[in-house]
Amino acid sequence: MLVLGPGGVGKTSLLDLALDAAADTDVRVLRARGVALEREMPFGLVRALLGRAVRGEVSATGDDEAAAVGIASAVNGLYWRLVDLAEEQPVVVLVDDAHHADDASLRFLHFLARRLEGVAVSLVVAAREQRRGPGALSALAQIDGAVVLRPGRLSREAAARIVLARQPRADDEFVSACHAATGGNPLFLDELLKAVGAEGLSPTRDAVGRVRAIGPAPVSRSVALTLADLPQAATDLARALAILGESAPWPLAAALSGVPIDTALEMGARLADAGILGAGDEPGFVHPIVRAAIVAELLPAERALAHRRAARVLREAGVESSRIAGHLLEAPPDADTDVVAVLRDVARLAVERGSPASAVPFLRRALAEPPPPAERPAVLQELARSESAAGLPEGVARLAEVESVMPLGAPRARAALEHASALYAAGRFADCLAVLDAAQEALGDAEPALARELEA
Repeated sequence: MLVLGPGGVGKTSLLDLALDAAADTDVRVLRARGVALEREMPFGLVRALLGRAVRGEVSATGDDEAAAVGIASAVNGLYWRLVDLAEEQPVVVLVDDAHHADDASLRFLHFLARRLEGVAVSLVVAAREQRRGPGALSALAQIDGAVVLRPGRLSREAAARIVLARQPRADDEFVSACHAATGGNPLFLDELLKAVGAEGLSPTRDAVGRVRAIGPAPVSRSVALTLADLPQAATDLARALAILGESAPWPLAAALSGVPIDTALEMGARLADAGILGAGDEPGFVHPIVRAAIVAELLPAERALAHRRAARVLREAGVESSRIAGHLLEAPPDADTDVVAVLRDVARLAVERGSPASAVPFLRRALAEPPPPAERPAVLQELARSESAAGLPEGVARLAEVESVMPLGAPRARAALEHASALYAAGRFADCLAVLDAAQEALGDAEPALARELEA
């Protein structure tokens, strides 16, 4: 089943209902949510979904072997691992915010969805409607037997039931204004009613003007009003959690917000009471839109610096590089050699897992940091190879740049060979020959074996 719709329309609530239904049966429930900061990491969502059960399938198994296996074989292995789990106990797979999932995980979901016949697995995927053309997510809806749900917005009558449950004395004009201001979006309506309550407005025609002024973005306004009534430490903690993303443990959130852990736990309880965080043991927002509203309140420069601080906190805590790299992509460059090392490490893992395209943004960001002069040629070469392997047009030009910065002699000749191979693959045969001729002439009589390779 694919549940599609705009943010706040109730997709997560439907998954919650599925989870409640599964709780009364003898099934294993696997649930995960796509996270925007992890979109560039191959199999990031799968790792969150299946955890230790498949850790071996999505980890590097040696450079050559993993590169050869690639994503296709990894997807096949993951599928059969899930089949093994389903033979032990029926499995329900619930995926929320799949529009934020990485491409490799989406390919796995598509592979799985096409092979559910005779397998004790139920798959429910919730995502925002995609209108950017074909892709693994939109292809899920085209699979034979797929059930596609598109929860509708609230009718005026449905909105009236919700408004009257919260404001029993609401008149018709107030109800109509609330419905019009939120477009029938359930989450927006709920947040609008919170904002109205916080301002102490009477639910009558006299408040219609104010309801319209609050407008169609009540989530941000409601969150801002709620945080304004709490201590500054609560706001700092909410912002830290919003920057860190889903499933950030309390100690990391406390470290990023700059408050002691005891204060963070106290503020977390107050944020939960205020409807900002959920009521679970681990910190998490009641809805991704609430997190997005908090992030949106930060100025771009504040947000970028917050991501840099988050990366530092995560590094100091020994968190794996893949969770740090997403923050570094959002952080401003600062000529930090540790940042370059983390980005190169994550890019290497992406290549080993058969996804050079995923390595490209990390290596581009490493080049912008920038790396120390002595490391720049190596980073440039890694980026050029990833771009070329991913079929990006920039790869050929980048390989030419790599050739130009390599030391004279064998290093430059080997770079020329790589550059020429990319030109050949692109069908630029004359340019390929010109590069080889120039490299052969520059190498001269040095390195006879390499000279013969150029000649060949």
